Amino acid sequence: METTAFEIISPGCIVLSGDAEMIVAPGVEGDFGVLPGHAPLISGLRPGVVTIYENDAPSQKIFVGGGVAEAMPEGCTILAEEAMPIEDIDAEAVRQRIAELHNEINQIKSDQSKSDDTQESLEYNNMLAALAVAQAQLAAVDA
Repeated sequence: METTAFEIISPGCIVLSGDAEMIVAPGVEGDFGVLPGHAPLISGLRPGVVTIYENDAPSQKIFVGGGVAEAMPEGCTILAEEAMPIEDIDAEAVRQRIAELHNEINQIKSDQSKSDDTQESLEYNNMLAALAVAQAQLAAVDA
């Protein structure tokens, strides 16, 4: 079976590199697959799972916390904001982080009702983004 090269890179390291029959990535407009000889494509990634296929079956699953994917006829490169194998995710720690983020978001919402501080709005948006990543991690583990 024909394969294509791929790399998943996060800040500071190459998380995974090799050849695969297909790579399925969580694009911002929906999941997409990359096969050998794929037409050029650049897509933003939402938090989710990149699945590597070998021998017509998923062989590895990597959680990405967003980023960018570039598909070319010769391969696929994923630049992830964060990336880790699904089996390295501690579900209980993620549940605890989700609870903490909910508390922090509620506190910011309460503070925002008392003032119109731009810094609090930025912090609120950052917390919402962190919550989306944590919820995607938990969904990946539970799947």
